[in-house]
Amino acid sequence: MNRKNNSAFLTLFVIGLFSLFTINISAQNKVSAKTDTATKPCSGEKFVMPASIALGNEIFSDYLKVATLPKDKRGEVFRKFSNEQKASFIKVNLALQFIKRLNMTQEQREFVLDVISKVSADIYDKSDAEKARLNEQNSLEIENRALGLFAHKELGDFIEPLMTDKNEEVALLQNYENLLKNAMKARKKLVREMPINDRVNIWKTQLVYHLTTARLSKAQSELIVDFLMTLSPITFEHLVNETKEESAKATEILDKKIQSVFSKAESFAIFEELGIQKIVTDTIETNLAPGPFTECDCRWYCGLRGGSCGSGCNIQVRDCGTFGDDWCTGKCPIY
Repeated sequence: MNRKNNSAFLTLFVIGLFSLFTINISAQNKVSAKTDTATKPCSGEKFVMPASIALGNEIFSDYLKVATLPKDKRGEVFRKFSNEQKASFIKVNLALQFIKRLNMTQEQREFVLDVISKVSADIYDKSDAEKARLNEQNSLEIENRALGLFAHKELGDFIEPLMTDKNEEVALLQNYENLLKNAMKARKKLVREMPINDRVNIWKTQLVYHLTTARLSKAQSELIVDFLMTLSPITFEHLVNETKEESAKATEILDKKIQSVFSKAESFAIFEELGIQKIVTDTIETNLAPGPFTECDCRWYCGLRGGSCGSGCNIQVRDCGTFGDDWCTGKCPIY
């Protein structure tokens, strides 16, 4: 994506972000006129986790076991990893480059994404001599490609990932992992109250998780990378001069862009819910789901499918929708 297209995408993304997936107001009014929506649960379907989303994966925890060590100690721990863990470490390390290196060219981005898609536990399998030989040959080809694409000072993260500074990566992953220790609803409040740069980094780190663990098509991976490269503090700044017409148009375009490559369930899991791979509930949440809610919650299928949730929600916070920057506007069971 060239600079002009990057700028156009970011403008469109910023405009569309704040009004993504808004509930059909006329439909809400019709429902509220007929029923007591203060305690009525959403009539939409219960959320079902898509098979493409990886649950309970400890890739960030494993990465930190290595990255937090002195450089001369990392190899010893890495060698004790399973082949799958080794492959995941490399994938995470590569995906984090989309956060560290926002000025990557389109060719560099394609290279990193291509390598992520090719890294697997098989490349560390030494049980078959012929397979090991081919893997070594492929590794050399990848290294030569990196040499032709990146400056010498940047090559470490691509050809010697165990020997480069990991302070930035460690901070990103530790903050995200600490957030996911909290119950699902508490996460949204914590992120809403974070400094805006931390908020951006939380969502970027979530995208790294799904980029490296989910079963994604090339188009899906490329769209996630687009978000990784353009998401910034300006994304969450309110556009005071935005008209209703501009908002509606941007919402429609962004909605179509996401839904063209992701299912509604995948969109929710990746771009809306914080840390769906580690669902932590508390007593209150357990008692509420999936019955009538006694407080506001983010809408799920009912809003996305044009139906309506309860209209009695009066909590004025922006922690729903894409990247948690849409208004809480309805009562809707999620799990």
